[in-house]
Amino acid sequence: MKVLFICTGNTCRSSMAEGIFNEIVKKKGLEHKASSAGTFAIDGSPATDKAIEALKEDYGIDISHHTSRSLKREYLKDADLVLTMTLNQRKTLLSMYPEFADKIFTVNEFAGLEGDIDDPFGLSKDVYKKTAKELYTSISRIIEKL
Repeated sequence: MKVLFICTGNTCRSSMAEGIFNEIVKKKGLEHKASSAGTFAIDGSPATDKAIEALKEDYGIDISHHTSRSLKREYLKDADLVLTMTLNQRKTLLSMYPEFADKIFTVNEFAGLEGDIDDPFGLSKDVYKKTAKELYTSISRIIEKL
């Protein structure tokens, strides 16, 4: 199962989601694999320092080698499941790529939870840690579902 996480810049939420997903499946010995991209990402940017710190400090997950990718049709085509952080991002993808509608959901929607994963960009490390916790909870549920 190939999962693609989508956010805006691919330096905060989706990079954290990719790291969390890949770490959990590795520990469980599963074959699933996550990648990530951003709807308005600049290729080659690192994850933000606060995203790196939040995951390292609270979960022991290292995303320091992450580099951002701008969303391309081929990434959607290659993925079995595409998970956005917000309903608006999902709607944007559905309008741009309607042929992939059957595999595009929000993270929380697929996890059976409510609401969006808010963007912590530019906010405090505590906000990043809150975002990481929300993602960890949702992704744990998603992996159980897969």
